Amino acid sequence: MHLRISGPTPLPPEVVAASAKPMIDPRSPESVAIFREITNDLKELLETTGDVFLMASTGTGGVEAAVSNVISPGEQVLNVSCGFFGDRVGDIAEAFGAKVQRLVFPDGDAADPKAVENALQQAPDTKVVMLTQHETWNGVVNPVEEIAAIARRANALVLVDAVSSLGAMPLRMDPWGVDVVASVSQKGLMSPPGLACVAVSERAWEHVERAKASRFYFDLRKAKRVFKYTGLSPWTPPVSLLYAVQAALRLMRAEGFANVFQRHDRVAALTRSRLAAANISLVARKPEWASNAVTAVYVPPTLKDIEGLLKLQREKYDVVFTGAQMKGKKPSLRIGHIGHVNERDMEIAIDLLDKSLREHGWDGQPYTV
Repeated sequence: MHLRISGPTPLPPEVVAASAKPMIDPRSPESVAIFREITNDLKELLETTGDVFLMASTGTGGVEAAVSNVISPGEQVLNVSCGFFGDRVGDIAEAFGAKVQRLVFPDGDAADPKAVENALQQAPDTKVVMLTQHETWNGVVNPVEEIAAIARRANALVLVDAVSSLGAMPLRMDPWGVDVVASVSQKGLMSPPGLACVAVSERAWEHVERAKASRFYFDLRKAKRVFKYTGLSPWTPPVSLLYAVQAALRLMRAEGFANVFQRHDRVAALTRSRLAAANISLVARKPEWASNAVTAVYVPPTLKDIEGLLKLQREKYDVVFTGAQMKGKKPSLRIGHIGHVNERDMEIAIDLLDKSLREHGWDGQPYTV
């Protein structure tokens, strides 16, 4: 099956084999060695000397851990969003009692750094600026480096949801001045779902120590103390997932992290080029906003049955894409090209997409949405 969704992503054979290894004592020296190898690799991938914590959780749990450890009820935060998952970061902050100012951009547009700067000038007591690096819903990438510089000048922490971007595009924590990052195993790290990671800069620890939001399982203060003395997490480590992520990171290291990013860049460029040649309309409105992890496309307006289209693709052509609904009620498809993927994979996927669209009634002509 051609699994071309934003995650979980196809697994390399080495990762499949590693996840099936026999169980070990999760508190053994072997587990400690795996934990340390993974955290060191993630530090290198993120270009940070800060702390990286691993926890058994989905990406939502990782983002919740990131948010709940740096905010207090009633505290002002700025949530920068260009889609569904960006909105959700703000929802999480509100659930923990923060006063959330929402700066929302239309589907297809990246966040405008100037608008972020204006919002911070209007709310100078803002403590945290939160955003997604890559909006999985519409395939748009936000200018994290520029926004982080603006937030730092305003003396605000920078929190980034990198759930669907880590491993597919650079996220240079220390050089860019990013303070907190959350991500997960099943996307760019090409492993099974269930292992989240949260990275924390030295500057962010003052916020972590004084944050008043409720936390227990996701308490990073506890995670730091336990890791210091045991080299592990406070709670039972998911051993099979650790095996898998260890194997995946070893593959990425062997390829070279810079080469991994370049491969994603080539594959994404090929995908967009093929879609444009087939007259299929992209959601991202500018090339520089388009993601190297996921490409979202508008479904031709003549196609009314999006679920039928997805079923046809899955059952007849053995290819799986994900549907979405943009804010303007415009149906779309999301095409994943993240993790264990190459150009040939995407050539096949786009051929099958074009074939299924035509069989579902599209005439192949350009369209507007």
